[in-house]
Amino acid sequence: MIRINKISGVIFLITLGSLIYLWVPKGILRYYLPDFIWSVAFSISLNLISTDKTSAIKHIIVSSSVGVIYELGQKYDLWYGTYDILDIIVYLIGAIIGQIICTKKIMKVKENPPI
Repeated sequence: MIRINKISGVIFLITLGSLIYLWVPKGILRYYLPDFIWSVAFSISLNLISTDKTSAIKHIIVSSSVGVIYELGQKYDLWYGTYDILDIIVYLIGAIIGQIICTKKIMKVKENPPI
């Protein structure tokens, strides 16, 4: 049940980020909120497929690294885009929040196992 909720949550977050990017006028919300939402969704997805549920730090490092590599690729013209240090910060914050969400859900299930 929890896995299905997380999967539907990830799909919802990705859809929401796409809609914000497509329909919100240029500004902070359009450029940083979809990146934040993507990072949260990616962090939760890593938690879903990982067998090591105790290592939130590893998940944060991996999900943040993907965003950092993407931004550095933009900086050094490996692919199209505009490098922005704030994107890196947003990716890190999103990864941390994604892991907090997963940790809280795991702790809640351990305290109140389903009957």
